[in-house]
Order: sequence, then structure tokens, then C-alpha cells
Amino acid sequence: MRFASVLDSIGHTPLVELARFSPKPGIRIFAFPSHTIGFQSVLVETAEGPILVAGDILPYFDNWTGRWGYKHIPSGIMEAGLHEYYACFERIEELHPVVVLPGVDPKVAEREVYG
Repeated sequence: MRFASVLDSIGHTPLVELARFSPKPGIRIFAFPSHTIGFQSVLVETAEGPILVAGDILPYFDNWTGRWGYKHIPSGIMEAGLHEYYACFERIEELHPVVVLPGVDPKVAEREVYG
């Protein structure tokens, strides 16, 4: 198969919601088309409550906690549309995470343990 054909096939592959997929008990994977169309985040159940390893849908803590009067702030780099991005924020809220870990914020290292 030619490389171009492979890329064309990938572009026409429907997204699969993996919320019911759990590689291990207490771990769930969610599709959050935002930064990229096929982006995924991982929810981990802990004694303190669910922790979302959000990754690049939320590059920094401020993207989730908000600032400048905004509740949540999309990344400036996105493959999905803004409507899809905000829909992902709503879905994350429904998960009620006690902690949301961003993708690149160095503040993540300020705590040794989450959960």
C-alpha cells in the first residue's frame, strides 16, 4: 500500500469513543478532539478522586482554571474547531476530576504526588 493511501485511510477513519475502554481497573481513556482530532486523555481513579491526565488539550493549568474572566481557555493550537474544543471542556466537567494535569506546564512538577 502506498503511503498516500495510508494517510487517506487514516483521514477517513471514524473517531472511536474509548470512555468504556479501561486498560486496567480504575483507568479510562477518553477521546477529546481538540489540539488534534484524535487526541485522548486518561482518567485515573485515586483515593482522593478522579485525576485527569489531560495532556495537550490543556497545555497549562490556566487553560483549565481560567484567567482574564474566562472559565476555560482553549490552546492556541488546535486541529478541531472551537465548538468541539468547548464541548470537550463540558465533557471534562462532567467527569468531576479533583485534579486536571496539563500537558506541558512545569508547575506539574511542584507536587511530587497527585492522588
